[in-house]
Amino acid sequence: LRQNNLNNQRVVDDLKNDWPMIVGSRAHTMVVARVDYIPQPGGQPQIGRVHVIDPFPRAAPPPEHARFLEADEMVPIINGGSLRYLASIRVAPN
Repeated sequence: LRQNNLNNQRVVDDLKNDWPMIVGSRAHTMVVARVDYIPQPGGQPQIGRVHVIDPFPRAAPPPEHARFLEADEMVPIINGGSLRYLASIRVAPN
């Protein structure tokens, strides 16, 4: 278990490799499905919209339950937003 090692490039790379990401904001958890980003020369990509699957009742329209994160959901709580965590998941065979 490692903490604080996620950055914009890691988010883009994980999703390109079909590795799941979980985001927790406000009061519940969602699956990150896709990000819209702009590559930056020699730096971290700039992430614009984050597409999530949100199963929370009435948070997103069925049947897909897909929506974009709101601006506050992409800012950590310690910086005044409502982002509680972002997790990159790796599953290894037994």
